[in-house]
Amino acid sequence: MSIPILALILQGIPESIALAILGYLFTNTNLNWFRITILGLMCAFTAYFLRLFPAGFGFHILAIIFVIFMFLTYVEKISVIPALTAAFFSEVLLIVIEAACLSVIASFSGQDISSYICHLANNVYQRIAVAWVHTLILFVLAYVIFYFKRRRKPTILTSGRRNG
Repeated sequence: MSIPILALILQGIPESIALAILGYLFTNTNLNWFRITILGLMCAFTAYFLRLFPAGFGFHILAIIFVIFMFLTYVEKISVIPALTAAFFSEVLLIVIEAACLSVIASFSGQDISSYICHLANNVYQRIAVAWVHTLILFVLAYVIFYFKRRRKPTILTSGRRNG
């Protein structure tokens, strides 16, 4: 299913930037906002172009995992296993949160999830609004992970002892 340009701009790019942030956080890499934006744009346009072709459902998900993995490995110089784990967990989080949000919103609307998803495919504005729910959850989750990782990081005192 192709992505409308408006959905790419208002849904796909922010969602992909949230995925990139999670990828950086899962590898304990410093947040480089320029590179995060580049990775997010690469993921969004990868999904956009792959969904133009009649590939199987979910093929774009594997491609996005690959893009995040390659970026973290070759640009950020992360080891293979942590980069692959971060890419995989970022995408799994997106899938789980998106499925949960769609289930909750579909139950509130009184529809089963499959008919609700078909309805979303035909209404780009509603699709963007629903997608912003799980995208905001991803950003909040990324902030919470960042906050707790920053709090756990030991600080070095002037005497050379660590303060935990």
